[in-house]
Amino acid sequence: MVSTATDRRLGLNSGAAIKVPCIAVATGAIALSGEQTIGGVTVHAIGATGNPDRVLVAAGSTLNPGSTSIDNGVWAVSTGSWTRDLDFDGSFDVVSGTVVPVLSSSGTTTLYALTTANPIVLGSTPIAFSPQFLNQAGQINYTPPNVAAAVPILASTKMSQIVSVTDGYGVVGPALGNAIADDTTAIQNAINALPVTGGRVYFPNPTSAYQVSAALALTVGGVILEGAGGACYLFQGTHNSDFVSVQAGNCEIRNLGFKCNSFGASQHWAINANASSDGLVIHNVRANNCYSFVNFLGVNLRMALFNVTNIQTASGIGVQINNANATVIMQQGLIGNGAGNQAFAGIYMTAATSVQMYGINLFKMGIALGMIPNAASTVGNIYAVACFFDTSNYGLYVDGSAAGAQVSSIDFVASWFNGHSVDGVRLKGTVKGASFIGCQLNSNTTSGLVVDASAPVQDLFIEGCRAAGNGSDGITIGANVNLFHIKNNVIGPFGGVGGNGGNGITVGAGTGNNYEIIGNDLHGNASGLSNGATGTTCLVTNNTGNPQTQTVAITVTGSPFSYTAGPSPEAIYINTGTVSLVTVEGVGVYSQTNCSVKLRPKQTVVVTYTVAPGMAKTIEG
Repeated sequence: MVSTATDRRLGLNSGAAIKVPCIAVATGAIALSGEQTIGGVTVHAIGATGNPDRVLVAAGSTLNPGSTSIDNGVWAVSTGSWTRDLDFDGSFDVVSGTVVPVLSSSGTTTLYALTTANPIVLGSTPIAFSPQFLNQAGQINYTPPNVAAAVPILASTKMSQIVSVTDGYGVVGPALGNAIADDTTAIQNAINALPVTGGRVYFPNPTSAYQVSAALALTVGGVILEGAGGACYLFQGTHNSDFVSVQAGNCEIRNLGFKCNSFGASQHWAINANASSDGLVIHNVRANNCYSFVNFLGVNLRMALFNVTNIQTASGIGVQINNANATVIMQQGLIGNGAGNQAFAGIYMTAATSVQMYGINLFKMGIALGMIPNAASTVGNIYAVACFFDTSNYGLYVDGSAAGAQVSSIDFVASWFNGHSVDGVRLKGTVKGASFIGCQLNSNTTSGLVVDASAPVQDLFIEGCRAAGNGSDGITIGANVNLFHIKNNVIGPFGGVGGNGGNGITVGAGTGNNYEIIGNDLHGNASGLSNGATGTTCLVTNNTGNPQTQTVAITVTGSPFSYTAGPSPEAIYINTGTVSLVTVEGVGVYSQTNCSVKLRPKQTVVVTYTVAPGMAKTIEG
């Protein structure tokens, strides 16, 4: 190691700040004489450059031992008695904070700062030094930029908050990212190197992909896994284990991808988040050829900009939500498979308290969006805007028929349920509150929207929607269903798509009651409206293209003859014959023939006559 001779000037100058390096530091008391070995370094009176080696004495001499000895400082080695070196032999040479670098043969530079308070008189003031490890960012402070009154923190603390999987923690060294070496332990070591308060684990773009063979466990809250972007993937040849197991709150996974060559034999997830994973964030994450994508059992989940393709056929799931208190927001995400390779479900909810979806695209699934609560569970407060549920078996499948289960308050705005091999929307079981506003229910093999017969579905609103080109009905309401409202929809040809192969609207024969069917355009279907419900509190009116709006004859039987209107307002015409009294709800309105009466839905007119009149009706439905 090179030693450097130095000159000094009288008075303090920059030389009092940082000294010329020493080649050894004595951390125990030594004799200040003769050539000797200190900390494994042999020091010489004539060093490699022809000058005395320099030694930092930090624990005193044999005469004055101690970490605050008056003999501490920089000394020049001699074969006889040592002398303080020229830049450390006068009181103008040192102040509190003077730094002395010490070089080692391994290349490590250790900075020792003089911590004794001013004034300092060499030879009489006890002097203390504190090591500052340059290679470990030891006590160097980091001050956040552009922050008023920012409080400095140790650089070592700052650096511990961000680690890279290629840094090499533990004996296995860094993750290689070549899709050949198993990087599981290297990545897990990087995660484990974070402080207990969490931090960021960075994945630089690999040469190929980071291969993992077991789940990466996030057991500390606040851990962020962040990749470099589009080319940054975790990889498994066969998807035989979860990629990431989230077991703590407020974790994030960003700018990463997950991919496999094959699915494996059983259910595994790219991200499996247990009940402790409250506050999970998944942002700009991709998955390809994985068995399934996200299993969320926690409370709060935020997902945005996710792209998931080719999950396992038949039983693969894009996102599964199963927590009675789950609050989820999903934005701008795609989950889809290739033609003929339908997975089980795109998004599948078995328990949730609030789910918001914006700009979600689900396609080529058995069920694009499923809400099928477990027994005694609720899926509720679901809100979807501008979402596409496309080309699956079902676009939306809601089933609240398990014991004690229900689905409540589900709302869809400007969303698309098109091109499915069965129905666009299917509702069954206990469903309390469902609305479809401005949606499309087109080109499904069976119907655009179906409510199963006798299903305890209530408070169903369908308004401003379009249902065209379905193989059967545009909308089918099963027998004995109550509390539904179908208003102002175009149910028939629209936008180049033809009419429906069955009725525009079918209401099954039964006791259905408390409903409205108002202002719908039903032209261009095989038939317009078929209504077999017998309820007495209902309104069916102003539906254009409905054959029931034609005027038809009424068969008059014995006097007094009673006629009750159906679910639509009706105009009743009475002519010829000899009529003595016409009453509506017991009130006489006419005492002659050649009159007309307006009836509300389910209202009754009674005609008393001696010679039977002719009667006809126009249904205003």
